[in-house]
Amino acid sequence: MSKLISRPRNISAAPLARPLLLWRNIVMKVYIEYKVIPEKREQYLNLIDQAHQFYKKFPIHHFSIYEGVEQPNRFVEDIDLADSHTFSELKKKRLQDEGFWEEVHSCIEGNRSKLRVYAFRKIHSME
Repeated sequence: MSKLISRPRNISAAPLARPLLLWRNIVMKVYIEYKVIPEKREQYLNLIDQAHQFYKKFPIHHFSIYEGVEQPNRFVEDIDLADSHTFSELKKKRLQDEGFWEEVHSCIEGNRSKLRVYAFRKIHSME
């Protein structure tokens, strides 16, 4: 039987957090959404590789960046967290114009004021 929610893979190759985590440890999913200025797309793509280093400072389970299929230059950072305290700290630091984030924000339409941060907790799943 196929599963609608895939299980986390061993992410030890991407040294963000603990390998082989169980979904029940994930308390919330965080999405940070924004649109990149088309003329600054290449600059953004070069800078965003550094996001991995930023997120390694937090006890997160997973981090990915997606680009909209039907909306080119619209990006979403997808982060799995185990506690709400981490979310508060991560959001505070992520929204500051410090270090390389200042350069990343300069690539975003409306700068950091247009970052949309959403946090969700799971209430139901089909496994």
